Amino acid sequence: MLFSIITVCKNDNYRMERTIHSIENQKWRGFEHIVVEWCPPRGRLRVTCKNLTYHPYRKVHYRINDTGIYMAMNFGASMATGEYIIFLNAGDTLLDIHSLHALAQYIESSSHLDANYHCPFHYSKRNPQPQSYDILGFNNIELAIRSGALICQQALVFNRMLLCDLGGFNESYKLAGDYEFVCRTIDAGHAWISLPLAAIRYEDGGLSEKCQDEAIREIRDIRDIYTGRIFK
Repeated sequence: MLFSIITVCKNDNYRMERTIHSIENQKWRGFEHIVVEWCPPRGRLRVTCKNLTYHPYRKVHYRINDTGIYMAMNFGASMATGEYIIFLNAGDTLLDIHSLHALAQYIESSSHLDANYHCPFHYSKRNPQPQSYDILGFNNIELAIRSGALICQQALVFNRMLLCDLGGFNESYKLAGDYEFVCRTIDAGHAWISLPLAAIRYEDGGLSEKCQDEAIREIRDIRDIYTGRIFK
C-alpha cells in the first residue's frame, strides 16, 4: 500500500461526496481511503468497512468524538497502513482519474524514499470551470517557508513513519498544526522534495480561511518558537 488518503470532516456531507467521488474514480488502486468523521460527545467510536466489488480498495469510516482537527488527523494517521499519507478535506478532489498513479510513479522513481513531498495544487474559488483554478506551489518548500510563505496541507505528501516518529501534529494548535509540523521536520533536518506534478484541487472556504486572524496568530507564535533555528 503506497498511499493512505485521510479525510477529516464534520457535518459536511455535500462536499464530502465530491471528494469520495474523485477517489473512487481513480484507475490505479494502490491506496486506501480513511474517513474520520466527528460525532457528538456521547457517541462511541464506530467503524464501517466497505470493500465493494466496484471499489477494489480498502475504505474505512471512523466516527469519533475528537477535540479538534489535528487530533482527528493524528487518529487517521495511526490507523493508516500506507507508506505515505495525503490529507484531503471535504470538498478537495484529485485532479483527474490518473492523479494517484502519476504521483506514485514520481515518488517510486525518487531516490529520497524517506522524505516528505510537496506538489503544486489547483486552487479553486468555488467555480466549477477548469479555468477558474490557479496553479500554486513552490520549487523549494524550505526556502518558501523561510521567506514567509504559507503552505497548503492538501499539497503535502507525508512520510507516514516520519510523521509518527516525530510525534504527529501538535494538537494544541487549532489551525496551524500542519505548518508547525513542516517547521519541525525542517528543524530536524528532514527533506521536503518538490514534485512537478499538480495532483489535487483545493477548494477555498476551509477552516483556516474562515478563521484567518486566529491562523495568523498561531503562525506568528510558531515562527517565534523556531526563530534562530530555521527563521532568522
